[in-house]
Amino acid sequence: ELVSARGQVTAKLQSVADVVSASSTAAVQFADPSAAQEALTALRGDASIQAARIELPDKTLLAEYGSGYESGGRDVAPGVREVRNAMVVSRPIELNGVTIGTLHVQGSLKDVSDRLRRYAAILFAVVALAGLVAYAFALRLQRSISGPILRLSHVASSVSVDQDYTVRAVKEHEDEIGQLVDRFNQMLRTIEQRDAELMQARSRLEERVAERTRSLELEIDQHRRTEEQLLLAKASAEQASVAKSAFVANMSHELRT
Repeated sequence: ELVSARGQVTAKLQSVADVVSASSTAAVQFADPSAAQEALTALRGDASIQAARIELPDKTLLAEYGSGYESGGRDVAPGVREVRNAMVVSRPIELNGVTIGTLHVQGSLKDVSDRLRRYAAILFAVVALAGLVAYAFALRLQRSISGPILRLSHVASSVSVDQDYTVRAVKEHEDEIGQLVDRFNQMLRTIEQRDAELMQARSRLEERVAERTRSLELEIDQHRRTEEQLLLAKASAEQASVAKSAFVANMSHELRT
Protein backbone atom coordinates (compact mmCIF):
# COMPACT_ATOMS: atom_id res chain seq x y z
CA GLU A 1 0.00 0.00 0.00
CA LEU A 2 2.88 2.35 0.81
CA VAL A 3 4.58 1.70 -2.55
CA SER A 4 1.29 2.12 -4.39
CA ALA A 5 0.53 5.40 -2.61
CA ARG A 6 3.99 6.76 -3.38
CA GLY A 7 3.50 5.79 -7.00
CA GLN A 8 0.18 7.66 -7.10
CA VAL A 9 1.74 10.77 -5.55
CA THR A 10 4.63 10.61 -8.02
CA ALA A 11 2.28 10.24 -11.00
CA LYS A 12 0.21 13.19 -9.81
CA LEU A 13 3.29 15.37 -9.35
CA GLN A 14 4.55 14.41 -12.79
CA SER A 15 1.24 15.41 -14.37
CA VAL A 16 1.25 18.74 -12.54
CA ALA A 17 4.88 19.34 -13.46
CA ASP A 18 4.17 18.65 -17.13
CA VAL A 19 1.35 21.22 -17.14
CA VAL A 20 3.27 23.89 -15.22
CA SER A 21 6.45 23.42 -17.24
CA ALA A 22 4.49 23.84 -20.48
CA SER A 23 2.75 27.00 -19.18
CA SER A 24 5.97 28.60 -17.94
CA THR A 25 8.02 28.23 -21.11
CA ALA A 26 7.54 31.85 -22.18
CA ALA A 27 8.35 33.19 -18.72
CA VAL A 28 11.57 31.20 -18.59
CA GLN A 29 12.50 32.16 -22.16
CA PHE A 30 12.34 35.86 -21.28
CA ALA A 31 13.57 35.29 -17.70
CA ASP A 32 10.46 37.01 -16.35
CA PRO A 33 10.15 36.33 -12.59
CA SER A 34 6.61 37.71 -12.31
CA ALA A 35 5.32 35.57 -15.17
CA ALA A 36 7.07 32.53 -13.75
CA GLN A 37 5.59 33.24 -10.33
CA GLU A 38 2.16 33.55 -11.89
CA ALA A 39 2.62 30.15 -13.56
CA LEU A 40 3.40 28.65 -10.18
CA THR A 41 0.30 30.13 -8.55
CA ALA A 42 -1.74 27.48 -10.37
CA LEU A 43 -0.43 25.04 -7.74
CA ARG A 44 -2.45 26.71 -4.96
CA GLY A 45 -5.46 24.54 -5.68
CA ASP A 46 -3.62 21.39 -4.56
CA ALA A 47 -2.95 21.28 -0.81
CA SER A 48 -0.64 18.27 -1.17
CA ILE A 49 1.97 20.34 -3.05
CA GLN A 50 4.31 21.89 -0.52
CA ALA A 51 6.70 23.85 -2.70
CA ALA A 52 7.86 24.43 -6.25
CA ARG A 53 10.60 26.40 -7.97
CA ILE A 54 11.77 27.28 -11.44
CA GLU A 55 15.52 27.45 -12.05
CA LEU A 56 17.49 28.66 -15.01
CA PRO A 57 20.17 26.41 -16.55
CA ASP A 58 22.82 28.02 -14.32
CA LYS A 59 20.81 27.05 -11.19
CA THR A 60 19.60 30.64 -10.73
CA LEU A 61 16.25 30.76 -8.96
CA LEU A 62 13.65 32.44 -11.19
CA ALA A 63 10.46 31.86 -9.16
CA GLU A 64 9.40 29.97 -6.07
CA TYR A 65 6.13 28.74 -4.60
CA GLY A 66 5.53 27.75 -1.01
CA SER A 67 8.24 27.06 1.58
CA GLY A 68 10.22 24.18 2.90
CA TYR A 69 11.70 23.05 -0.40
CA GLU A 70 14.08 20.16 0.23
CA SER A 71 17.24 19.63 -1.77
CA GLY A 72 19.25 16.43 -1.93
CA GLY A 73 17.38 13.29 -0.95
CA ARG A 74 17.40 9.89 -2.66
CA ASP A 75 16.78 9.33 -6.36
CA VAL A 76 14.04 6.75 -6.86
CA ALA A 77 13.51 7.24 -10.61
CA PRO A 78 14.74 9.55 -13.38
CA GLY A 79 13.64 13.04 -12.38
CA VAL A 80 12.13 11.82 -9.09
CA ARG A 81 13.69 12.27 -5.63
CA GLU A 82 12.50 11.24 -2.20
CA VAL A 83 13.21 13.61 0.65
CA ARG A 84 11.93 13.79 4.21
CA ASN A 85 8.26 12.77 4.01
CA ALA A 86 7.97 14.24 0.52
CA MET A 87 8.56 13.50 -3.16
CA VAL A 88 10.22 15.95 -5.59
CA VAL A 89 9.59 15.72 -9.34
CA SER A 90 11.88 17.65 -11.68
CA ARG A 91 10.93 18.50 -15.28
CA PRO A 92 13.04 20.28 -17.86
CA ILE A 93 11.48 23.35 -19.48
CA GLU A 94 12.29 23.09 -23.17
CA LEU A 95 11.92 25.34 -26.19
CA ASN A 96 12.47 23.83 -29.63
CA GLY A 97 14.25 20.86 -28.04
CA VAL A 98 16.60 23.04 -25.99
CA THR A 99 16.44 23.03 -22.19
CA ILE A 100 16.01 26.58 -20.98
CA GLY A 101 15.15 25.84 -17.35
CA THR A 102 14.06 23.29 -14.79
CA LEU A 103 10.86 22.97 -12.78
CA HIS A 104 10.92 21.26 -9.35
CA VAL A 105 7.61 20.31 -7.71
CA GLN A 106 7.60 18.95 -4.13
CA GLY A 107 4.58 16.98 -2.93
CA SER A 108 3.87 15.88 0.62
CA LEU A 109 3.68 12.23 1.66
CA LYS A 110 1.80 13.13 4.83
CA ASP A 111 -1.35 11.36 3.63
CA VAL A 112 0.69 8.27 2.92
CA SER A 113 2.27 8.40 6.38
CA ASP A 114 -1.12 8.94 8.00
CA ARG A 115 -2.52 5.98 6.08
CA LEU A 116 0.46 3.89 7.12
CA ARG A 117 -0.08 4.82 10.76
CA ARG A 118 -3.76 3.90 10.48
CA TYR A 119 -2.82 0.54 9.00
CA ALA A 120 -0.26 0.03 11.76
CA ALA A 121 -2.92 0.80 14.38
CA ILE A 122 -5.36 -1.58 12.69
CA LEU A 123 -2.67 -4.24 12.51
CA PHE A 124 -1.82 -3.74 16.18
CA ALA A 125 -5.48 -4.03 17.12
CA VAL A 126 -5.89 -7.18 15.02
CA VAL A 127 -2.76 -8.74 16.52
CA ALA A 128 -3.88 -7.82 20.05
CA LEU A 129 -7.33 -9.25 19.42
CA ALA A 130 -5.83 -12.39 17.90
CA GLY A 131 -3.55 -12.70 20.93
CA LEU A 132 -6.50 -12.44 23.32
CA VAL A 133 -8.49 -14.98 21.30
CA ALA A 134 -5.48 -17.31 21.18
CA TYR A 135 -4.98 -16.92 24.95
CA ALA A 136 -8.63 -17.69 25.65
CA PHE A 137 -8.50 -20.62 23.24
CA ALA A 138 -5.33 -21.89 24.93
CA LEU A 139 -6.98 -21.68 28.36
CA ARG A 140 -9.92 -23.66 27.01
CA LEU A 141 -7.70 -26.26 25.40
CA GLN A 142 -5.55 -26.60 28.50
CA ARG A 143 -8.26 -28.64 30.19
CA SER A 144 -8.44 -31.06 27.26
CA ILE A 145 -4.73 -31.17 26.37
CA SER A 146 -2.50 -30.07 29.21
CA GLY A 147 -4.75 -31.57 31.91
CA PRO A 148 -4.60 -35.19 30.64
CA ILE A 149 -0.87 -34.85 29.96
CA LEU A 150 -0.24 -33.60 33.50
CA ARG A 151 -2.34 -36.43 34.95
CA LEU A 152 -0.44 -38.94 32.81
CA SER A 153 2.82 -37.45 34.05
CA HIS A 154 1.58 -37.79 37.65
CA VAL A 155 0.75 -41.47 37.08
CA ALA A 156 4.17 -42.04 35.49
CA SER A 157 5.89 -40.40 38.50
CA SER A 158 3.84 -42.52 40.90
CA VAL A 159 4.76 -45.72 39.05
CA SER A 160 8.43 -44.70 38.99
CA VAL A 161 8.51 -44.02 42.73
CA ASP A 162 6.32 -46.86 44.05
CA GLN A 163 7.29 -49.48 41.41
CA ASP A 164 3.61 -50.43 41.28
CA TYR A 165 2.88 -51.52 37.72
CA THR A 166 -0.75 -52.40 38.44
CA VAL A 167 -1.69 -48.70 38.26
CA ARG A 168 -3.43 -47.56 35.07
CA ALA A 169 -3.90 -44.11 33.58
CA VAL A 170 -7.47 -43.05 32.79
CA LYS A 171 -8.21 -42.32 29.12
CA GLU A 172 -10.59 -39.37 28.78
CA HIS A 173 -10.82 -38.82 25.02
CA GLU A 174 -10.37 -40.81 21.81
CA ASP A 175 -7.65 -38.57 20.42
CA GLU A 176 -3.85 -38.49 20.22
CA ILE A 177 -3.58 -38.11 23.98
CA GLY A 178 -5.96 -41.06 24.39
CA GLN A 179 -3.69 -43.11 22.13
CA LEU A 180 -0.73 -42.03 24.26
CA VAL A 181 -2.58 -43.21 27.40
CA ASP A 182 -3.35 -46.54 25.71
CA ARG A 183 0.33 -47.03 24.83
CA PHE A 184 1.33 -46.12 28.39
CA ASN A 185 -1.14 -48.60 29.88
CA GLN A 186 0.01 -51.26 27.42
CA MET A 187 3.58 -50.67 28.54
CA LEU A 188 2.52 -51.06 32.17
CA ARG A 189 0.71 -54.31 31.33
CA THR A 190 3.79 -55.61 29.55
CA ILE A 191 6.00 -54.77 32.52
CA GLU A 192 3.46 -56.29 34.93
CA GLN A 193 3.27 -59.48 32.86
CA ARG A 194 7.05 -59.66 32.68
CA ASP A 195 7.32 -59.24 36.45
CA ALA A 196 4.69 -61.96 36.97
CA GLU A 197 6.61 -64.31 34.70
CA LEU A 198 9.80 -63.51 36.57
CA MET A 199 8.07 -64.21 39.87
CA GLN A 200 6.77 -67.54 38.56
CA ALA A 201 10.19 -68.46 37.25
CA ARG A 202 11.72 -67.52 40.59
CA SER A 203 9.08 -69.55 42.42
CA ARG A 204 9.70 -72.58 40.20
CA LEU A 205 13.45 -72.17 40.69
CA GLU A 206 13.01 -72.01 44.46
CA GLU A 207 10.84 -75.13 44.37
CA ARG A 208 13.43 -76.99 42.30
CA VAL A 209 16.19 -75.84 44.65
CA ALA A 210 14.16 -76.97 47.67
CA GLU A 211 13.39 -80.30 46.00
CA ARG A 212 17.02 -80.81 45.12
CA THR A 213 18.01 -79.85 48.66
CA ARG A 214 15.61 -82.41 50.11
CA SER A 215 16.94 -85.03 47.70
CA LEU A 216 20.50 -84.27 48.75
CA GLU A 217 19.52 -84.41 52.41
CA LEU A 218 17.93 -87.83 51.84
CA GLU A 219 21.03 -89.04 50.04
CA ILE A 220 23.26 -87.69 52.81
CA ASP A 221 21.06 -89.35 55.45
CA GLN A 222 21.12 -92.63 53.55
CA HIS A 223 24.89 -92.43 53.21
CA ARG A 224 25.16 -91.70 56.94
CA ARG A 225 23.01 -94.75 57.85
CA THR A 226 25.00 -96.90 55.45
CA GLU A 227 28.21 -95.68 57.08
CA GLU A 228 26.81 -96.43 60.53
CA GLN A 229 25.83 -99.92 59.39
CA LEU A 230 29.31 -100.45 57.98
CA LEU A 231 30.85 -99.29 61.25
CA LEU A 232 28.61 -101.68 63.18
CA ALA A 233 29.49 -104.52 60.85
CA LYS A 234 33.14 -103.67 61.20
CA ALA A 235 32.83 -103.65 65.01
CA SER A 236 31.00 -107.00 64.92
CA ALA A 237 33.65 -108.45 62.65
CA GLU A 238 36.38 -107.22 64.96
CA GLN A 239 34.59 -108.75 67.99
CA ALA A 240 34.19 -112.02 66.10
CA SER A 241 37.85 -111.98 65.18
CA VAL A 242 38.82 -111.39 68.82
CA ALA A 243 36.50 -114.18 69.94
CA LYS A 244 37.91 -116.43 67.27
CA SER A 245 41.46 -115.61 68.35
CA ALA A 246 40.57 -116.32 71.98
CA PHE A 247 38.85 -119.56 71.06
CA VAL A 248 41.81 -120.71 69.00
CA ALA A 249 44.18 -119.80 71.80
CA ASN A 250 42.08 -121.71 74.34
CA MET A 251 41.84 -124.69 72.06
CA SER A 252 45.56 -124.66 71.47
CA HIS A 253 46.20 -124.49 75.17
CA GLU A 254 43.78 -127.30 75.85
CA LEU A 255 45.33 -129.45 73.14
CA ARG A 256 48.79 -128.86 74.55
CA THR A 257 47.53 -129.64 77.95
